[in-house]
Formats: sequence, C-alpha cells, structure tokens
Amino acid sequence: MAHKFKRKPETVEAMQFLGSASYIELDDWMDGGLIGSDSGGWQLRTPVGWAHIPVGEWVIKTGHNEFWRCPDDEFKATYEPVDPAGMIYDEWKRDPSIARPYEEFRKELGLE
Repeated sequence: MAHKFKRKPETVEAMQFLGSASYIELDDWMDGGLIGSDSGGWQLRTPVGWAHIPVGEWVIKTGHNEFWRCPDDEFKATYEPVDPAGMIYDEWKRDPSIARPYEEFRKELGLE
C-alpha cells in the first residue's frame, strides 16, 4: 500500500541561472562546476555527470556539497526564502533598474 510522505525541513543554498549575466558568480560558487557547450547551451556538474541547465532554472547546493538543477516552478513549489531581504538586495545588485518595492517582492514570494 502506498503512503504519503513530506519532505523533511532542510535549508539549502541556491542560485538561479540567468545565462551569461550570472555565469561567473554561479561558476565561482560551484568551484568551476558550470561550463558552456559547443551547442551554445550550459552544462552543470552533478554527482551523476554533466547535465544541461536551461536559463531560469535553479542550482541547489545540498548539505553534502552536491549541486543539482531544479526547474523554476518546482523550486518555487518546494522552497521558500530564508532571507527575502537578501534576495531583494541580490536582485538589485544584478540590475538596479529592476528593483521593486519590498512589499511587492514579499507578495510575489507568497510571504504576505
């Protein structure tokens, strides 16, 4: 008989892959685990080998220091930010012209 399970609470580090604009920061964080491919796409080093990572997906670092890719919709359904203010600051650092009011960002994240 099948049983229901829920994910144990855990905190992970994650960065969203935004293509060339975030390549250096993400690659440094992964200690060289991201490379461009001949086809113009990007490859992510995972414990089971290299995996294609589309722009917009998230890279998750587990407690075992492993990196995995996660589609944006799955990431948002599974994780919530521990530090929303830090996320706002990171977004602003990347492009100050897209900065949004804190309240708007909290609503988008489902925190209000």
